Amino acid sequence: MKFWIVLLSLSCFLYSGDALQKAKTAYDSGQYLEAKTILKKSANNGNIDAQVELGLMYYTGKVIPQEYDKAFYWFEKASNKNDAQSQYNLGNMYEHGTGVKQDYKKALVYYERSANNGYVDAQYNVATLYYDGKYIKQNYKKAVFWYTQAAKNADVASMYNLGLIYLNGKIVKKNKITAFQYFLEAAKRSHLKAQDSLDLLCKESPWACR
Repeated sequence: MKFWIVLLSLSCFLYSGDALQKAKTAYDSGQYLEAKTILKKSANNGNIDAQVELGLMYYTGKVIPQEYDKAFYWFEKASNKNDAQSQYNLGNMYEHGTGVKQDYKKALVYYERSANNGYVDAQYNVATLYYDGKYIKQNYKKAVFWYTQAAKNADVASMYNLGLIYLNGKIVKKNKITAFQYFLEAAKRSHLKAQDSLDLLCKESPWACR
């Protein structure tokens, strides 16, 4: 599973709009409370970027006191407007019980919303939850589907997992050529285990690697 909350940081986040630019300027100059005040006003006016950034400020607690309940509040505001990053962040909070009661079913709900909005880390997490079947009902068909979606979005771990799935042939029809293709794409992106699997596959079944 991919555990991290998405960190945007005002110091590198590019905003459009005068208010949000002022928030960035205040943040960069160390005036964190001023940045928070500007963001909160913009967030209350419905700006999604401000809601996300304010949620992250409360979540990380690096420049203002850490308050998970307020982080959740602002992530939920943005999530209700179909913001994929906030949906992922809420899924992460529910998965790990950060500021909320741990609830894998709710985590899956938010991860799936984010995944359907094209967020690759959420796609990977949905696939892994369905594949493992430890906390939700196991569903290999959905696991393969979401690993495939994530792989299409260049997620290296999903490529490697699909390589293993097609090589083992337990939940899909065994296909060493498809396994080779996924291992190769992951190896090109410096995934060491994929490179090892690729070497072994080509040694045992060189015909699959042509």
